Amino acid sequence: MGSLIGISYRAKLLDKKGNLPEVEKPMLIDSISTILASVIGTTTSGYCAESVTGIEAGGKSGLTSVIIGLLFLISIVFAPLLNIIPVYAYAPAIIMVGILMASSLSNINYEDYTEYLPAITMISLILFTSNFGVGMAAGFILYPILKLLNKRNNENNIGIWILFVFSILFFIFCS
Repeated sequence: MGSLIGISYRAKLLDKKGNLPEVEKPMLIDSISTILASVIGTTTSGYCAESVTGIEAGGKSGLTSVIIGLLFLISIVFAPLLNIIPVYAYAPAIIMVGILMASSLSNINYEDYTEYLPAITMISLILFTSNFGVGMAAGFILYPILKLLNKRNNENNIGIWILFVFSILFFIFCS
């Protein structure tokens, strides 16, 4: 979800409230691609950092995705050859993608610690643990607790509390 919102922000697809209209469509496609990837025995796929690179190059339509998909399909033939390229050869490109995605940090409300503290916690834990799940789960736990402690529970909805419960379960069973 974080990647989807970050990518949508870079593509200027978010509405005035920072929400992605018709968010169910990309979520459905991501779910289907995850299922299909597991069925054919490959790693799960979906929108990720590479999408930012395509957006920065000007591609925002479905045709861009189709062309990139075809190029990835063709690259299967060259995978053994590509595996000899050392990580440090493409690391600068990955770092640049991270920098591009970090520009959305300017939208965090730094005047309200119930908003910025969960966001900074997520980012810090993702970086320091190298585990996206740990960072996201910690933020999903911290956010509703801070709102509740500050007598602003009306800003929490049922979805936030469901994420809270699943995040607690994540730490109980997956850590």
